[in-house]
Amino acid sequence: MLRLFQSNVMSSFLDPVRILSITGSLSVVLGLLYIPFFPWYILGNVKEEEIALWGIWSVVAGILTWGAAQSLRLVNQATGRSILLIAIPGLFLLLLAQVLPLLEWNRYGGSFLTHWVPWSYLRNWLGFSLHIVMTLFVLWSLTAVCYGLAAKQSPYRASSKQVTTFAVVMAGLALSFVLWDKAADGMWIQKRYPEKEAIGVPADAVIQVTWRGGRDNGGIRVRYADEPNTWIPGVSGMTAFGMFFDPEEPLLPGKKVVVTVDSGRRSDTFSFMVEEK
Repeated sequence: MLRLFQSNVMSSFLDPVRILSITGSLSVVLGLLYIPFFPWYILGNVKEEEIALWGIWSVVAGILTWGAAQSLRLVNQATGRSILLIAIPGLFLLLLAQVLPLLEWNRYGGSFLTHWVPWSYLRNWLGFSLHIVMTLFVLWSLTAVCYGLAAKQSPYRASSKQVTTFAVVMAGLALSFVLWDKAADGMWIQKRYPEKEAIGVPADAVIQVTWRGGRDNGGIRVRYADEPNTWIPGVSGMTAFGMFFDPEEPLLPGKKVVVTVDSGRRSDTFSFMVEEK
């Protein structure tokens, strides 16, 4: 009798339908707080595109998580098992998504909330605690999903062969993404001036980089190869399709110049030699 009671309590505490539903709902609510179109936007006048994008993806992830939980009530055991297996990498991504907000809240404290929270100690913990709670529920969901796949009494119990097959497929997909991403790193730049390893570049050259497709953020840094910690001063600018850098003073003759361009996750570094006098 005691064993049956303990089993029922554990099954209720780790019921994937219940826990995934709660986690999905929390993700939706949390995401809505970061979308500036709504009156309950949490960050006041801080309205960056990346923040809104995070909020939108949090809402989408929450809807998918909640939908997966509800579908478990309707599908057969094999399909339910597949849903739980797919939920594992999805929940890991949702867990990873909490890292950057936690770092930012830890870095800036409650400075984002001065427009509506008058108490500094509450501001310092409010945003941070939201993501701590979200992280705990994601971990709880991962535990519930793993329990659902491993428990003997679970209708979704997966065999070791099924788990191994799924792990191999996920590893293959992850490797394919890494290889594709590595290849994309080498192809996102369409044109450079000066070209890579160019020799005899004029000292008054304006450095230009053109990338493939449109981008809304970027940065460019220029230095001499023998001065790795000193950036050359100058004027830089950006369009949707590239960047330029105009040095404040003519480049030193005979020097090797190193240029680093960043946009989002992409980065490109190239060098050239300035003409001799």
